[in-house]
Amino acid sequence: MKTLVLAILFSGFYCRSSSQDITGLWYSPDSSRVYKVYQTDRGYQADQYTSKSTNDKPGVPVLRDVKYYQKKKDYEGVIHAADDGTATLVKIRMVENGKILRMKLRRMFFMPVYIQWHRVE
Repeated sequence: MKTLVLAILFSGFYCRSSSQDITGLWYSPDSSRVYKVYQTDRGYQADQYTSKSTNDKPGVPVLRDVKYYQKKKDYEGVIHAADDGTATLVKIRMVENGKILRMKLRRMFFMPVYIQWHRVE
């Protein structure tokens, strides 16, 4: 009985910790850009990995200083526009079992903007 309880507890911890891993490759819904998210000593960062647009360059920073907040169960940081580099605060949640990053940008007072990135399989 103890073994069964311990197995259930450890599997719950494993699912919880693996679902919060945002590192890896993510693509935009129209598949025009791929982003690489990696962990640094200051949190998580994302750079543009590839793009179909001729004006985009690989290595351009997109997310900076993203940190996970256990109490809120989401990430917060700064997102930069790929074209002109303007920055705004972003809140990030993982949805659909870790397959989608849903980012909430506060661009307008009443209506936030949502962006989704999909995990590269």
